[in-house]
Amino acid sequence: MIKKLLIIPLGFLVLLYTLSGVYLAYGSQIPPAAYALLAIPLIFQPTLLPLAHALPVCRARKLIHRAAEATIGVYLYLLIVLCLLSTFCFLCLLTPLQVPPLWAMTSVALFFLGLVVAAGILNARRIKKVRYTLRLASKVPGHIRALVFSDLHLGFFTTKKFLRRLTEAVNGENADYIFFAGDLFDSDYDELRNEKYALESLRAMHASKGFYACAGNHDAYGENDDRQREFFSSAGIHLLRDEALRAPLFTLFGRKDRYKRDRVSAQKICALPHPLIVLDHQPDEIPLLLKLGADLVLCGHTHNGQTFPGNIALRLFNRYAYGMHREGQNRGVSLTTSGAGYWGIPLRLFTHNEIVLLDIFFG
Repeated sequence: MIKKLLIIPLGFLVLLYTLSGVYLAYGSQIPPAAYALLAIPLIFQPTLLPLAHALPVCRARKLIHRAAEATIGVYLYLLIVLCLLSTFCFLCLLTPLQVPPLWAMTSVALFFLGLVVAAGILNARRIKKVRYTLRLASKVPGHIRALVFSDLHLGFFTTKKFLRRLTEAVNGENADYIFFAGDLFDSDYDELRNEKYALESLRAMHASKGFYACAGNHDAYGENDDRQREFFSSAGIHLLRDEALRAPLFTLFGRKDRYKRDRVSAQKICALPHPLIVLDHQPDEIPLLLKLGADLVLCGHTHNGQTFPGNIALRLFNRYAYGMHREGQNRGVSLTTSGAGYWGIPLRLFTHNEIVLLDIFFG
């Protein structure tokens, strides 16, 4: 059913590209040189990130990677605005209406593009606090306060001001545990900006019983870099790579990312003592983990689409892509957070950066 539903957005995207071509070729009367200036970034921007990852670590790779991340959000909304204008021009060609002058169309496009991008950047500066209370079945009664976040994506676009705001938000909750669901880094360790300040900020995040994390797919870019492993350790973060920790009230298991073929299976994880809390960066195996008896699964990765319309399209792929869900024979609970940071430039629209406070009662 999901695969059939994907035909709708994909078909719509093809239609929009086609209408854009009609507008550019017939409706706007753009000179060839101007057409080339517009067409080149539209065609080549999506190739920048794969190109950067294909190159060895060098200055060119860094520059291409930064260019890809800095332009992807603007590119998305430029494409949407262009598609809307091309649709309008296409309709003009089918009716007696005259296609507006190029300068007027350009002015309208730039105004709405600037408005949307500015709103997205301002919104990405905020960190929202989300709170849930839940009860997990256990023979031993008790209570913990856990703070959950993910996808910090420390990199070139991470500012000191944002890190300071995040640290204050985390420490304002007096959590017993901090659970981080992957993607601490954005890419190579060399892309890390404000390295010393980032380390101090994470080290300053206080949880009386520990700061635990699993690795994400972006962390894999530097997993063979000793500096990355040292960063986790120096920040006071206990990185669990297919490892279990037995706490007084629960068992915590941190999974390797799903792209690691050698990671421990869900069946073996769910054979561990309960109550069982699983840190799993990507939410793909939430249904399986809950079916096998996991009590609580904590995920990130999706960013809730990060920006509109990604947050809507995401729900077509995975109903567990964001928020809390309770199901399974043992009424297990899953939580997928939208992440405390952002991928690329700070741009969020109709989504938000968040930290999640969980009051968990056992018994």
